[in-house]
Amino acid sequence: DDGFVIALVYGNDAQWLRNVLAAGLAVVVRDDVAYAVERPEVLPVDDAIGYFKPSDRRLFGLFGVDRCLRLYHAAHD
Repeated sequence: DDGFVIALVYGNDAQWLRNVLAAGLAVVVRDDVAYAVERPEVLPVDDAIGYFKPSDRRLFGLFGVDRCLRLYHAAHD
């Protein structure tokens, strides 16, 4: 309800991830709706596993996904 958790399926050193971490904010587009997000943090996927479907969890193990990105909805002024 307060943001997004994104599995880092392309690894922990992807350029887009470095850009988001450096900026401290981003825009996530989901179902054609843009959401301003902030406070990015990389977490072990096990810390956020409950946010993912069981089928996704199985794929994480198969492909070695061990980190995710947590983003919070940006505060409105």
